[in-house]
Amino acid sequence: MDRDPAFAAAYTAQIDKLIENGYTRRIENRAQVRDCFFLPHFAVTNPNKPNKIRVVFDAATRFEGKSLNDYLISGPDLLNSLTGILFRFRKGSVAFTGDIRDMFLRVRVCAPDQRAQLILWRDEYPNAEVAVKRDHYVDDFICSTDSVSEAAKLISDVTVVHARGASISGGGRLTRRN
Repeated sequence: MDRDPAFAAAYTAQIDKLIENGYTRRIENRAQVRDCFFLPHFAVTNPNKPNKIRVVFDAATRFEGKSLNDYLISGPDLLNSLTGILFRFRKGSVAFTGDIRDMFLRVRVCAPDQRAQLILWRDEYPNAEVAVKRDHYVDDFICSTDSVSEAAKLISDVTVVHARGASISGGGRLTRRN
């Protein structure tokens, strides 16, 4: 970072944004922090978005022979089939996508497991329920419908569902694309 002051400023701005949004906090007194695993972080850039820097935290980095990933219990693969999502995406005549902004920074549970585990929208938005469960791949929403009006309604409903989840967990808004 010493060799590239512009990069250093942009990276520092991203770290400051994480603090400002409450995703992380600055520790003033290191003596207060014991029995913790600090994650190293680095920048990732996209050649198509040269002015955007994404901070990535690396849980695979080893310290004294161990990484945080070594201590985590991995469960079953709960991702929807990408092939199935792509086939359904091509099914309708109106296609649209979305992305959950900052999804991986929004995992904040505890305080006896929060109310973030509640399902608020099943009865009120049945089509959104199906779409959220079936047409997400990680943080990307990929869907199609047979009409523009149907697409507009589903986009609106899915956005409301994500916004309601955001009010509990502190984020998760759907970013509209096309």
